[in-house]
Amino acid sequence: MNNHDTMQHGEPMDEDEEDNGRSFEAFERQYATDHSWESIQEDEQGFLRPLDATAELRARRQRALSAAQTARIRKGMIRYVLLVLDLSRAATATDMRPSRLSAMAGSARGFIRRFFDLNPLGQLALAVLRNGIAEQLTDLSGSPEAQIDKLNQFGMDAGGDASLQNGLEMGLDLLGTVPPYGHREMLVIMAALSTVDPGRVEDSIHKCREAKIRYVDAKAG
Repeated sequence: MNNHDTMQHGEPMDEDEEDNGRSFEAFERQYATDHSWESIQEDEQGFLRPLDATAELRARRQRALSAAQTARIRKGMIRYVLLVLDLSRAATATDMRPSRLSAMAGSARGFIRRFFDLNPLGQLALAVLRNGIAEQLTDLSGSPEAQIDKLNQFGMDAGGDASLQNGLEMGLDLLGTVPPYGHREMLVIMAALSTVDPGRVEDSIHKCREAKIRYVDAKAG
């Protein structure tokens, strides 16, 4: 009886049991160093999903770039415009009904309303050309009614010559203070077919290009 017990306790362990023991020890070691729960996060629907550190970093970078690009687009959409009317003696012509001057004033009012409808963040200023000089009527502002009221209150008396160069130089001074991200423009509604300038108007046009000011010359006649 004793010999049987001795042989039972002393016989070697089965190979399957040894494999199971080693597997269990390996599992314990792996579990001790495994932090896979730290790689799990909850999505917007409340479900658990694995966290890919590389993908998450890439997504954060993409969101930051997208936000910066959106901000640049919004800033680039802000327009700063100087609207210049030619009130030289050419504006008194009656080839347009009731007069060229009245037609220009009506076009200016329509442009102001249309501009702010399409560009609610934009800013606009008014100036006129007459008697060989450029006169600024309003500062840059975002109020269409204030611009139109000023235009209505201003004496629309035409006379003298138009100096396009003086108007461009005024635009350079005014729009030169605009932030660099703004889109700077100058719209000149000309009634005269010629301009009387103190120097070379081409030089002022070149300076506008260098200052990234878009210049548009519209003829009233």
